[in-house]
Amino acid sequence: MLYYVGLIIVIIFILMGIDDFIWDVVSLIQSFFRVDGNKDLDLDAVFNEPQKMMAIMIAAWHEDNVIEDVIRHFINTTIYKRSMYHVFVGVYPNDLETIEAVRRLELEFKNVHAIINELDGPTTKAQNLNYVVSQIMAFEKVHKVEFKSFTVHDSEDVIHPFELRMTNYIMTKYSAVQFPVFPLIEYPRFGNFFKNITSNTYADEFAEHHYLTMVHRNDSQAFVPSAGTGFAIRRDVMESFEDYAFLPTDSLTEDYKLAYELYRKGVHMHYVLDKVPHITNDFKMKNSYVATRSMFPRTFKTAVRQKKRWITGITMQSVHFSDVFKKSDLSWAGRYSLYRDQKAKVGNLIAFIGYPVFVYFVVSLFVDLPVIYPKYSLSWYLSLVVTILMIERLIFRSISIYKVYGLKSVFFSTFFPPLIPIRYVWGNLINFTATIQAMKERYKNPEKKHKKERRVKKKPLQWDKTEHHFLEASVLKNYYLRLGDILLKRNYITQKKLKRAFRSIQKQGYKGPLGQFLVKEQYVDESALLTSLSDLTESVFVFNEIVINNASIDGLKGYRIEDLKAYGVLPLFDRQGCTFILSSYDFSLDQKKRFEALYPEKTFCWHYATKREIEMSLKYGPTLPYRSDSYAFGYAMLDYEYLDSIQFMIALDYSVNAGISFKDALLNLGLLNRIDL
Repeated sequence: MLYYVGLIIVIIFILMGIDDFIWDVVSLIQSFFRVDGNKDLDLDAVFNEPQKMMAIMIAAWHEDNVIEDVIRHFINTTIYKRSMYHVFVGVYPNDLETIEAVRRLELEFKNVHAIINELDGPTTKAQNLNYVVSQIMAFEKVHKVEFKSFTVHDSEDVIHPFELRMTNYIMTKYSAVQFPVFPLIEYPRFGNFFKNITSNTYADEFAEHHYLTMVHRNDSQAFVPSAGTGFAIRRDVMESFEDYAFLPTDSLTEDYKLAYELYRKGVHMHYVLDKVPHITNDFKMKNSYVATRSMFPRTFKTAVRQKKRWITGITMQSVHFSDVFKKSDLSWAGRYSLYRDQKAKVGNLIAFIGYPVFVYFVVSLFVDLPVIYPKYSLSWYLSLVVTILMIERLIFRSISIYKVYGLKSVFFSTFFPPLIPIRYVWGNLINFTATIQAMKERYKNPEKKHKKERRVKKKPLQWDKTEHHFLEASVLKNYYLRLGDILLKRNYITQKKLKRAFRSIQKQGYKGPLGQFLVKEQYVDESALLTSLSDLTESVFVFNEIVINNASIDGLKGYRIEDLKAYGVLPLFDRQGCTFILSSYDFSLDQKKRFEALYPEKTFCWHYATKREIEMSLKYGPTLPYRSDSYAFGYAMLDYEYLDSIQFMIALDYSVNAGISFKDALLNLGLLNRIDL
């Protein structure tokens, strides 16, 4: 009897795991033809793509303890002009603390907006965000703009500074995009192993899923699910939904069902796994993933509750086993990816049940117990196959964890101890318990099930949210980009040259600005430096024809030309109570203060241009014909405050480089609403 029990178990394990093995082998073969990341990523193209209007949406229910820090950090670190994106936070009228927190952000940032729901909370995340989109459409009509893409994030996310720039570029090729989500973890040590064991199981699973599985799905044109955060959809996709209700409200995993519905319509959720160069706090060079980082549950109970919701939503509400086999236009790869998601609930049960059998088998090798797998029997050979499958899974998980978190995390995840690592077992226990609870709630008995379904029809689903935490300010410093980061990303300097520059700075004891040193020592030219500085600040780099065309007599009125030449500055225009004025990279703060003291009645908004362009414009600009007719529409938009000066210059730059009219540039960037035109 014991023999047949063991035989049945190994057969089930093989049937459940052999397709995973084949999937991994195919994925491995594909990886030989793929560089680490997206092989078609072109950082120059990413930066050269004109910034378009973007909407970032966050649903919040009792998030007053984190929402301010999250959004403030996001805005202060993102390499995207603030007037080119807006953050809309969905809150509830009966959550005054969160409303007050977002109101404080509104006072601090012009591009943050509280969207107060028409219903008391909690509703669902789907209802919340659908309502947010409806209010965004009303916002567009008032402000004459048109958002070109819509990004969803959670209220505890650490958003990569380069994400919006990447989204802006990717949306020119794809209709929907999902960025990786990698849990934030404390540096692993023996001392914190058990304290962080639950949250670290998320890191293990997300690393494997988002480093390997999602990449292979994307390459195979299989179904790529949304992770619920760090994803964006293009405007044309948003407009395809009736009343812009893009998230289904009848599933606990609205993100998964959204991705599935899009996939059925032929809209592929493009998954992007890309690294960009980054300088650490100790000035070491490394490549980091453009990914969303988040805090995940730390206790067994909260992890089970969250995963129960995921299992219910994905395998019992969004998709069913019958969808894998029913007649449809789904490809083989699409059907198989759905099958993998559906079999997870079965795999969660079987995986944990196998541990007692494995322990019994190992003990029986050394203790006189009835043998469950007699040597050289069929079950013995099959048990070897199962062992190989298990080791293969651990190897692939180890590779993923190493690529995302490093070698030390690999040790604690898959080799402590070998064969049956504690963290791996703990993660399976969480999944096992969550699956049992999900199934128990769903299938406890038919009569109650039908009663519950009738209640659900009368009472909508409610948001079963997880308590959120955010990082300390000292840790968040790691996510700020520096000048060197931008120079590397823009390919203005190599890592080798930048390292050499750092060594020279240390050797010479240089204490001034890095940019001035790099230009002086000819590591980069002036234009490269000013372009990079404008990425890091809310200033723009104005050059060539744009400078000449705007250096008008009107712009210079009220200034002594000798002052402008002495300080090397160029005022372009006065709008919205501020003078748009240009200086170069070595214009010091002291010089700025002294120049402003000469004209105390004026308020200055400082931007960048090369020394040569400023000198040439001061010398020849006022004598050239002023092309006010070309940009009269833009100046009118400035006067009526439908544009700010940065938006105006971005559109001006785009129109000149693309050879299109200023009005078309505004339309393409979303700075002018098609309806208003």
